[in-house]
Amino acid sequence: MSSGATPEEIAGLALEAISDRDADRLLPLLAPGVSIRTMRGTHEGADAVLAWMRKGYDHLEKRYVLQEPELESPADGGPMLFSARVEYVWRETGEVGDSTPIFIVLEIAGGLLLRLEFYETREEASRALDA
Repeated sequence: MSSGATPEEIAGLALEAISDRDADRLLPLLAPGVSIRTMRGTHEGADAVLAWMRKGYDHLEKRYVLQEPELESPADGGPMLFSARVEYVWRETGEVGDSTPIFIVLEIAGGLLLRLEFYETREEASRALDA
């Protein structure tokens, strides 16, 4: 990953790779010790993250769409809060079946994704950001 990429760019690339279930694009973006927390559990380390990312649905694609930072990027490279959407798209037609707002806490270290957490509410994400 280019050291000149912004945290927003890295987050966008990672979420696109996850949405496409593309391990070849995601793996180079992952920091050693990466951790992804979903609504169902935490996946630690690249192998666990890639196994989680590869899971899918029979008739739907699940896409993560980054919207905007909720707070300014921290100067020290600490965790950031973003608003986003998760979309469920029918594979056969490409039509969005559902689009739900979510909030993401993410942390970039050395130009790589170290921490990615998904939350249903801004309040939950804010609490995690402060923890």
